Amino acid sequence: MKKIFSTDNLRIELNKSKYDKKVIGLCHGVFDLLHLGHIKHFEEAKKNCDILVISLTSDKFVFKGPDRPKFDQNERMEALAALQVVDFVILSDFISAEKNIAQIKPKYYFKGPDYKKNSEDITGKIIKEIKILKKFGGSIIYTSSKNYSSTKILNHYYNSKKSK
Repeated sequence: MKKIFSTDNLRIELNKSKYDKKVIGLCHGVFDLLHLGHIKHFEEAKKNCDILVISLTSDKFVFKGPDRPKFDQNERMEALAALQVVDFVILSDFISAEKNIAQIKPKYYFKGPDYKKNSEDITGKIIKEIKILKKFGGSIIYTSSKNYSSTKILNHYYNSKKSK
């Protein structure tokens, strides 16, 4: 089954009758170094929805430090699509998930426990994403999986050197 779609093609796919009455969930992020924390986050998310969509931040909007992302957007999408728990992967060519939420209209938007304190989000993105989500009748769910950090792992093991 093909899992990597453009946002427009995914909307067309999700409008097929076989997806009627299916609960759509959306996770969004960079997912530069896929690790156990991401997998547990996706598994917990999938328990709350029938279809799990991952929107992946495109390379040009990754602002995590020098030489990031370590893995380009195609490598990151391929890694996500390889996971059995993930149904669809789309590339998010936006600075936040707002437009993806508006286009996909998920019932649930999943964020990790590190996003639970919305007031501490200095970018203000999570508040805007929740506002759009609620506009379409969706809800946010914060997963409880252990918090890992791709940035910390990469900085520790790879000293910010670009992968080949």
